[in-house]
Amino acid sequence: MKLQIGDVLLVETVSDPTGQNLKTRPVVLVSDVEQLYGVAVSTQFDLPLQAHEVLLYDGKTRNRTGLSKPCVALCDWVVGFEVSQIVKKLGHVMPHQQTAITNNLNQQ
Repeated sequence: MKLQIGDVLLVETVSDPTGQNLKTRPVVLVSDVEQLYGVAVSTQFDLPLQAHEVLLYDGKTRNRTGLSKPCVALCDWVVGFEVSQIVKKLGHVMPHQQTAITNNLNQQ
């Protein structure tokens, strides 16, 4: 599977931000140098969005992320993973979403 920065991947054995609750979660790939890193995706968010959140799908507009529920990329929840943990590629974020994620990560 060819991977690109901005791919939305379903990754198994990803823990929550406290290191607990391992499960299969969607992740946006943000780095593929030496080890894979991504930011976790969550359906748990409120409007207005917090500074570390990037809206990926609002449940209304056309969607190429492959995500089926309103969700955000949580830029303060970075996860490392191996290729063997990838269940499948769901889709890809839009360029403006990738820019927002990258800018958010650069500010941390």
